[in-house]
Amino acid sequence: MVVLMSASFLSCGGDDDDGGSCSAFTPCGGDVVGTWTVKNVCATGSGAGLIEDCPGATTSFEGIKGSGTITFTANMTTMENINLTGSMKMTLPASCLMGATCAQIDTALKAALTSDPEAPFSAVSCSGSSGCTCTMTFKNSNLMETGTYSISGNRITDGDGEAQEYCVSGKTMNMRTVMSMGAMMEDLSMSMTLEKQ
Repeated sequence: MVVLMSASFLSCGGDDDDGGSCSAFTPCGGDVVGTWTVKNVCATGSGAGLIEDCPGATTSFEGIKGSGTITFTANMTTMENINLTGSMKMTLPASCLMGATCAQIDTALKAALTSDPEAPFSAVSCSGSSGCTCTMTFKNSNLMETGTYSISGNRITDGDGEAQEYCVSGKTMNMRTVMSMGAMMEDLSMSMTLEKQ
């Protein structure tokens, strides 16, 4: 189960909007059997490891969209058909560049993207004179996969051993996991809200 979280996104957005706030939830477990429609995708985290030592740097996320379904069967198998898109904008003040130009940052990030097959981005572009603003476009993740899952308490674990906290309340399910962003970035906490069909 690649489960939703191999998706790549942040700031909240569902089928009908590009922004919002992450809905907090307390893992509570529950019955996951059925087909669930993706309603919202969200992630939190400071963003790029590149800027973790620069408190003036900021990240924001744009055009985050999630759609599709996840089916959990009673015999512990899953089927996913999910599409996720969006981009991340990273703004670095001049104080973070340590003498480098924005063009050099652009070159370095593009090289990192090319050398890291696990990176979630399809493109990177940076511009600016004193500071630098970089837009990183997430790969268009059209996931169609089948797999297995197991449940222990408030956690769903897929066949690859990746675990997610979850809570089912009526026809709504929230899921949360820590998502690896590859060598280019620190990990992010991903959340997804689904509605039972």
